[in-house]
Amino acid sequence: MDRFIDQIPDEEFKTDLENMLQRKKPFQNFKNAIDNSDFR
Repeated sequence: MDRFIDQIPDEEFKTDLENMLQRKKPFQNFKNAIDNSDFR
């Protein structure tokens, strides 16, 4: 997931994803964020 985040050009979204990995249920939050974004 870290490698994927490094490839995203949108700095704000990149920061959001990095923060999601630190919260409870990181995989679920990460998946939901990607599914609801333009990077899917």
